[in-house]
Amino acid sequence: MINSRFPGYQRARDRMFAYRLDPPLRWGSRVDLTGLGLKERMSPCLNRRPQGNRDYLFLCFHTPLDLTVGSQRHAMTKGSFILLEPRQAHTYGHSSRNWTHSWLHCTGSLVTKLIRDLALPLNHPVGLNVASEFEYWLGLIHEEVFHRAPADGATLANLMEVGIRRLARGQKQLSQTPFIETRLQKLKLQLEIEYKSHWTLEKCATVLGCS
Repeated sequence: MINSRFPGYQRARDRMFAYRLDPPLRWGSRVDLTGLGLKERMSPCLNRRPQGNRDYLFLCFHTPLDLTVGSQRHAMTKGSFILLEPRQAHTYGHSSRNWTHSWLHCTGSLVTKLIRDLALPLNHPVGLNVASEFEYWLGLIHEEVFHRAPADGATLANLMEVGIRRLARGQKQLSQTPFIETRLQKLKLQLEIEYKSHWTLEKCATVLGCS
């Protein structure tokens, strides 16, 4: 059972949880863990962060939803992933239906170095289904933080490194395949099916829902 005396406790039920850690869980300057959530279910809403966050935000979406990073809008698919750097403006969610996501807020010299050295893409969606990988990683962190009190900083740092490295490996295995928005995928499919038809920019714009 989860002990509700731990700082930042919000809820934990059926492997669904969402925590903001205040104060953050720190291991020197290497790791600063400020929050994590697994399969957090949200009512229709948009999370708006015009100033971004103070830390890195790892996001995995379990349902389709809308994401805006800066001025770029993306239609996220089930299992898609994005890593947002500190202070990056963003908005995500769905205004008319329930949605589910998993997330991790963290920073620190180890986290920053790994992201840089492994060349993890920042602020751009990755067409990579990492849902199972992400859930496994969060589960290990959750176990260390909330079931092994007091949490061991060295173990937490190792878990962070393993998780980030596994995400980077999955990205490399994708062979740099670019993320394609749902509307573009639809247009690509129609172009392939109706390749004998005469396609104009106006017709493409109609399929994309652009004016």
